[in-house]
Amino acid sequence: MKDNKGGKHITKRLSKEERNELRKNHFEQFLKIRDIVNELDPTGLIASGAPKDEHDTLTANILGLIIDKKIEEVRE
Repeated sequence: MKDNKGGKHITKRLSKEERNELRKNHFEQFLKIRDIVNELDPTGLIASGAPKDEHDTLTANILGLIIDKKIEEVRE
């Protein structure tokens, strides 16, 4: 994916089904990444009382990128 300026997006957009599948198949890793994302709380929502799953879309996208990178490394 590219932005309007021709650069690459950092995150890959996953469908809801893909996010749920990642969470199910890599639950332990998902929870570790969730803890990190919630600690960083990029939008301040957790600090404002939002539920722990508020950033789960971002968490799943990060996990997907990590898994994709590992698969690419194995292929090489």
